Amino acid sequence: MSNTNSNASPPSRDSAINQYGVIMSYLAYENSALWTRFGIIAGIELSLFGFAMHHLASIDGWTRIPVATIAAILGFSLTGIWQYVHDQAGLWTERWHDALREIEPSAFGELHLLRRGDTPDALIGGPGIKKVMGKLIEIAKTIWIVTLGFCAVASIVQGIEARF
Repeated sequence: MSNTNSNASPPSRDSAINQYGVIMSYLAYENSALWTRFGIIAGIELSLFGFAMHHLASIDGWTRIPVATIAAILGFSLTGIWQYVHDQAGLWTERWHDALREIEPSAFGELHLLRRGDTPDALIGGPGIKKVMGKLIEIAKTIWIVTLGFCAVASIVQGIEARF
């Protein structure tokens, strides 16, 4: 976030600290919303996957392949929505981080909280939680693709068995 007026003087320290607090509340909201959405979508994904697997593993599973296929298509679609929500949340949290980095010198002087450029990976010595969340989304996509492939193969086998 850059100032639209390059001639504007930096805010006073008190004003900058107040602005920093307001921006932190926006960032806290975005992170809270991200985790809430993550939990809801992950719960729906797991329930839908359990539903699909129940139908594929049932004794008369061959007659339930269409139901499992529809569940897999819904699951894959939901994963696409999950990816979109994750990407958008990343844009918003980065926006608030940028705003905090811009105000930080006026608020805290030489104290570098966000300006150091430390990434979550560098701070914790491993991948940041948002990267892990992204990997979970990729795993969910892969699971749904494999499930759809299994449903397709099962449908073909069912068709061949019906002929003989």
